[in-house]
Amino acid sequence: MKHLNLLLALLLPLPISAQISQMTTTFEGDILYFSIENPLKESGEPWQGRIFKVGPAGLELVESRDRVADPNSPPGAPVTNYFHLSGPEVSDSGNVFVFAARRECYDGFGPCADQPNPQSTIRTAQRRAVPGVVRLSANGRFAAVFGFSGRGSYLIDFFSGTESDLPPPPSLYVDPRPGRAVSGDGAIVHSGRSGLWIFQDGRNQQLVRIPASPQGAFTTIEEPVIDGPARRILYTARAAGNGLRRLRMYDLQNRKDEEFIGGLGETYMPLLSTGGSRALFLSTAQFVDIEPPGSPQLFTVNTDGTGFRRLTNEPGGVLRAAFSGNGQAAWYVAASGRLMRLDLESGESVERLSPIPTLYGWGFPGPVPGSMMRIPGEGFTDEVCIAGESPVPEELCGVRVRMGDRYAPVLWATPTEIMAQAPWETPVDQTLTLSVEAGNVSPFEANLDRAFEPWHMGRGGYFVAGWFGQDRPYHLARHADSGRWVTPEEPTAPGGLVHVYGYGLGEVVVPQQTGVPAPVNPLVPLREPPRCVGTSSGIRQEQLEVLFAGLEPDQIGMYRLTVRVPASAMGPELQMACGVGPVALPLRQ
Repeated sequence: MKHLNLLLALLLPLPISAQISQMTTTFEGDILYFSIENPLKESGEPWQGRIFKVGPAGLELVESRDRVADPNSPPGAPVTNYFHLSGPEVSDSGNVFVFAARRECYDGFGPCADQPNPQSTIRTAQRRAVPGVVRLSANGRFAAVFGFSGRGSYLIDFFSGTESDLPPPPSLYVDPRPGRAVSGDGAIVHSGRSGLWIFQDGRNQQLVRIPASPQGAFTTIEEPVIDGPARRILYTARAAGNGLRRLRMYDLQNRKDEEFIGGLGETYMPLLSTGGSRALFLSTAQFVDIEPPGSPQLFTVNTDGTGFRRLTNEPGGVLRAAFSGNGQAAWYVAASGRLMRLDLESGESVERLSPIPTLYGWGFPGPVPGSMMRIPGEGFTDEVCIAGESPVPEELCGVRVRMGDRYAPVLWATPTEIMAQAPWETPVDQTLTLSVEAGNVSPFEANLDRAFEPWHMGRGGYFVAGWFGQDRPYHLARHADSGRWVTPEEPTAPGGLVHVYGYGLGEVVVPQQTGVPAPVNPLVPLREPPRCVGTSSGIRQEQLEVLFAGLEPDQIGMYRLTVRVPASAMGPELQMACGVGPVALPLRQ
């Protein structure tokens, strides 16, 4: 058997959708509430949002609704009840609980825009349904209702029984994210295109304005959370130039804004304890300058800057988290799919739910015969396995990928990603079902199938992105003469040759064997090589010279373009358009 020399491409993360999502917990952190669309195994129930809780008593269903037609539907536009549940939030005491619900409406052309959606339920001693999204204060006294029609937005004070309309500011809407958006005295923190805002003392105030580019230090303000006493706000801001998220803190008492946590990598999803003395967050940074960014892990730090700790070392990282009001317990979903409870004082970590393997949707079209394809998800495996020999096996780490009536070679499998080769024999003129086979011992059903229609097939080409340095992402490329990576420190030069790498670029002239690397000699070219044009410093270059377009030698399912950089090109970067997608490379100035 031939030893397999894999080029492990540096891929940028794809956007992900959550399975166990929108988690919320109490002051002690003993019970976690979450929403999930997966039905329980053997229940026969449909896939739709439900609310569960898990704790010392195990897994319990909290809210579920049958999907039924609304008898008051307008003619020609059938409407359902509010059956799809999501966005739970619970008070520290557990006595107040809110969640959102959506309905379905169709008028023959698509969803009906004039139907109120969503609707939220507030559970105290009684139940109350309100239009819009609701966010809750940790002490359970205040509920902010963000309405989209009718009355609009208002604040409920359960202690006094009063309701106060909220003014229509430039942006007063808070997504259902983990972390509190409403303080114990009814202050509401929110962000928008113009900056960081707070509704407090009956008026809306702008705390931080997004600096004007390019002089500004950051370009966005996202994910703001506030503590119970309304003393501090944590939020993420994307740094100008590289777009990496960093944590910032706003001191409401002293009206002072400053960076809180940075590092080489992304730092995001801040959570605060109710008292505001401790923070929890995710970061891909290792907080050591010489180490590269890694998978997202969970960290904690006191808000006075002391007590900085890394809490997890999960293979593939941590996807989502919730923080107890007392700041002593964290819940998180690992990339392996496990739901864990972590005691921050003792360090004890307990698995509360087994992994639920999940197949995400992804943006590019269907499989291209012979090409590698990235299959994103979570809970595929709890380790990283890489194929080491040729032909590549059809099973790795207990994971298999079935494409129609064939199994695909699996080049590597991680908790959140499978890299497989679409067999060369894959038909492109018929509907194809892709199925991931992975173990599922959780109590929930797993959704591991995706269907591709004929018009999806054979059109999944793109160039591979890589991450180098702190400036910006560029595409994966090598200098043709030295074989070294093209990076901002070693940019390509006018007149030089570069190898640019991609997937799914099309049919080749010589039939290949599935699961076997492309030959080194002779090279295998594309049947229809792409045409490339370039732009640098805003100036469109002549058509680029493509010396070779075909399979990368000694690799499986990877393509290569060998392109000559125009002698007239000028820095700081060369942008190429080559049919299936753009390419950006750093260029020597």
